[in-house]
Amino acid sequence: MSETTQGVLDFLQSRRSDVVLTTEQFNSLAAELRGKINQIPVDAPGSVTVLYSGWVDDNGKTLHSGAVASALADAQPGQVRTINQTEVSNLLNSKEFRGKLQAALGPESPETAALYKTLIDGSVVNNVTN
Repeated sequence: MSETTQGVLDFLQSRRSDVVLTTEQFNSLAAELRGKINQIPVDAPGSVTVLYSGWVDDNGKTLHSGAVASALADAQPGQVRTINQTEVSNLLNSKEFRGKLQAALGPESPETAALYKTLIDGSVVNNVTN
């Protein structure tokens, strides 16, 4: 079963909170949100999606792997795309998503800002701090 970006936004809207979430509530929200996002299709007919992370050494010159992935995509338009060209990336980088996520975590405060940063940075995955 696949999820849509609108479904994720609706989920966050339904989880809007007037109080800061407890650790248990935060972990539950994070797990449900991750599960829904993981169901959004990233495929495109006739395309290969290139995932990238970190830095690579090119004969003594350090390049971000995103530059290498972009060069691949530019060399083969319509056949290769980068992760930042997917529906998931568009969702995660949208103001609407970020606003609804903040609202689901509770009223703006240093506590909810820390929870938000934890989710956005991916520093906690499956209740384990990276």
